Amino acid sequence: MRDRFNHAIKKTSLAAHVKGFHICRTTVGTMGAACNVNQKALAELLGHRDPATTANYYQKVEEHQLVEVADAISKKRGVVVKLRRTGS
Repeated sequence: MRDRFNHAIKKTSLAAHVKGFHICRTTVGTMGAACNVNQKALAELLGHRDPATTANYYQKVEEHQLVEVADAISKKRGVVVKLRRTGS
C-alpha cells in the first residue's frame, strides 16, 4: 500500500508537501475524530482491528479542542484554565 501511495503522490503536485505515508493516515484519523465519526468504522478504514490503535497512534488533539475543554471547565466550575505549550 505504501509503495502505491508513494508512486501516486510522485505523479501529483503534492509530492513536495507530503512528508510521508503515515502523516496522511494521522490526518485522516485526526479529521475523522474531529468530525465525530464512528471510531470502529474509522479504525477499519485505516486497517486497524482495534479502534484503540487508531486513537492512540493516529489521532492528534488539535489546539482548538484544548481551548474548548479549557473554556468548558472555566464556565462550568468558575475557574480559569490556562493552556501551556508542551512542545509537541
